[in-house]
Amino acid sequence: MVDVLHLGLPGGEEKLLYIRQEDKDEHLPGKLRTAAKSGGIQLVHASLDEDGGEPVDVMVNPSQLAYWYMDEQKPQQLPMQVH
Repeated sequence: MVDVLHLGLPGGEEKLLYIRQEDKDEHLPGKLRTAAKSGGIQLVHASLDEDGGEPVDVMVNPSQLAYWYMDEQKPQQLPMQVH
């Protein structure tokens, strides 16, 4: 199982980081929120490719991103109400 961190780069491009279960940090969303407020950088141990390549430490500066979210945080579309 792999979690995906979506990073909205300036210019409209999206970069995906693939985080293996054994490398998962349960506190990562909170750490990214804190780094965004302080302008800090957060290290994320993740693979850069979907095929499960060797993970590396990626420096992420959330204050410079248009958006970021983990797959499980992605807003779900609500079903349309029928009247």
